Amino acid sequence: MADIECHLAFIYWNPVQHRMVGLPDGIEVRVVDQDPVSPDDVLGRGLITGGQGQIHLAVDTGRETEVELFFEVLLEELRIDLETGALSSGDEEHAGRYLRLPARWESRNSYSTTYARGLLTRSAGDRIGDPDEPLIFSITFDCFLRLVYWNKLESAYRGLPAGIPIEAIDRGVLADRVLAWGALDDEGRVHLRLDPAHEHRPDLIFRYRVPDDLPAAIDLATNTLDPSGSPIPREWVTCSNYALEDPARRGYWDDFIGYRVGTPLHPYVFDVCGDAPKLRAGNVARPLIDGVDTLRRLEALIEAARDSIHIEMMLYYNDPLGRRITDLLIRKARQGVEVRLMFDVRTTRDSFRLYMLRRLWIGELIHLPDEERASQLAEIAGDEEAEKARGNTAAIRAALSATPNLRFIDTSFPYVQILPALPGDAPPAYQEFTASLPFFTIARIDHRKMIIVDGEAALLGGHNIGQEYLYDTPFDPLRDASEEEWVKWHDVMIEIHGPAVRDVQTLFRERWVVEGGDAFDLGPRELGVGTDPRHPYFPRFEESPGGVPVSILNTTPGARFQIHRDILGRLAHAERRILVQVPYFTSQEAWSCLEGAAERGVKVVCIFPDEHNDALEFLYAARLKYRDLLRAGVEVYEYQRHMTHAKVIIVDDVSIIGSANLNHAGFFNHYEVAAVVPDAGFTAALEADLFRKDLLHSRRIEERDIGVLTDISMVARLYVKGVVNTRF
Repeated sequence: MADIECHLAFIYWNPVQHRMVGLPDGIEVRVVDQDPVSPDDVLGRGLITGGQGQIHLAVDTGRETEVELFFEVLLEELRIDLETGALSSGDEEHAGRYLRLPARWESRNSYSTTYARGLLTRSAGDRIGDPDEPLIFSITFDCFLRLVYWNKLESAYRGLPAGIPIEAIDRGVLADRVLAWGALDDEGRVHLRLDPAHEHRPDLIFRYRVPDDLPAAIDLATNTLDPSGSPIPREWVTCSNYALEDPARRGYWDDFIGYRVGTPLHPYVFDVCGDAPKLRAGNVARPLIDGVDTLRRLEALIEAARDSIHIEMMLYYNDPLGRRITDLLIRKARQGVEVRLMFDVRTTRDSFRLYMLRRLWIGELIHLPDEERASQLAEIAGDEEAEKARGNTAAIRAALSATPNLRFIDTSFPYVQILPALPGDAPPAYQEFTASLPFFTIARIDHRKMIIVDGEAALLGGHNIGQEYLYDTPFDPLRDASEEEWVKWHDVMIEIHGPAVRDVQTLFRERWVVEGGDAFDLGPRELGVGTDPRHPYFPRFEESPGGVPVSILNTTPGARFQIHRDILGRLAHAERRILVQVPYFTSQEAWSCLEGAAERGVKVVCIFPDEHNDALEFLYAARLKYRDLLRAGVEVYEYQRHMTHAKVIIVDDVSIIGSANLNHAGFFNHYEVAAVVPDAGFTAALEADLFRKDLLHSRRIEERDIGVLTDISMVARLYVKGVVNTRF
């Protein structure tokens, strides 16, 4: 009986049959013991049989108790007829029908389809694979890509026009090397097969270039290259872009553990036009701090609306403020103004689950005296019932639906039940903890808060429609939120008038159409700029003298990650100062950027919520980072007595105000929006009106405070580090 049994299969992608196919029968395979000093020993050999590229090899280890095995496939420069899958001598007149094989292929520097390395250390008595599940290797290196652009006429992604040439390139220190080339098909797809002699770990990128004799523009109606069409980059590379459905996968491969890029059914998809937000000059912009300012300006803009009101919200509560805004919208619609409204019915309805999660934390995960614990749990029980009542928007939706000229869309996504995976060293109590978690979604939520009126004015930022966000009388920062007539939050929006509003309106239209709404008129356009000063949605703007430049960024899951790139890029290259105020801070990348900036001498100041944070998992996710931030030189503060929901960042003389937090969800999973204002005057005013005032009502955290601030159970720490920091 042999010492080691090997059950293997060798496959390749057949572009004619459009599937993975086993090597033909009769090809010899050898199993080899790698020896670093003397020549390698052949320990077994056999022929592929059975029609699926499979082989059984019996290995005799001889005197050795442990061997380093790899497998050689002796191909002798054979060719495979791709139509029949059989070995062939080939036919030069029909070269595209045949796959040229190298003289020899070995697994030593390759990985199997299950990502097991092809150099295996084994002892006598081991088994590699089994007859039903052999260890499978692909002997070809195949790359599957699709290049797309956003077609505004269709409000959908379309593949780039057919025929555009694309190359697979190995980036070299002195010179790049082309490993394969091809042309896009009519869906923007391409299959590239790297030369068999390529190195096993290339620094791989993909590049297309529209030939000089063809226009770098697309007719959106026919999806063909046309000089009068919508421009696309003439030359584009993957190295600085992220794949649409894999936001962690940048298009520069230097970390191979497999044998391909993409798959035939799931190619890596890149948007060649989506990561270049425009900087629009000549805007009038100002921050709106807290609910009084935002409510006043929101109602004034709606009252003044002549043609259209567009609202995209995450939450829209059935409370006094929600009903007040609803009545105003209904009145304007009856006056003839077109009103389009989107909000997330399910997330609004289920917001009370935040209270359930708080109860779980207080009840099981936070070290509190029994009396204090009981008091907080009783208070939360009452709040939970009140939240259920105001989250029921049935009456509001009925009133909206009964109003002519008013269209409503529910943007709820299906829930994805997420429960944390158990770490291998988790204590038994952790299992009980995961079972008690309420379900929630981290997949898709429209987290944007945007109001656009007549295509001329826009509000965006952190305020939803509800009484903790909007209110007539300001809160007293010296009194605790529980002493107010109702709980009021600290938050920030930005009001914009001018050319940048067009980009906010375009973003709204994109979501509206994707969700099934009417494709309202884009108006006469020239190079993407409106030409009609009274168009109801996309009017022409004159730049305001003395106005500020503004660019509109967005996160669109599976499409654009502009906020991630812009914020992290600015943090990484800050020269003088970084001021951050966000409620939910889990991003490991942002954490690293803030520490790095402080260590190189940049003044870094962060303001986070204290115990008034509505989500305790985020409170402790931030607090567990405090020690490292402080040791790097970051100044950390906690805003006292009220929840701060503001999402504001200042980097040098640039201000960023939006809906996105410094977390994985805001960077990748949720629909988000942010306005970037690179203007020293605007930024100085924002610093004075927001950060300087907020520091007066914030407590500076010292390292000696960390122990008390992070007094949570080991189970809670596991949850924060293993789930919150990686998924939220």
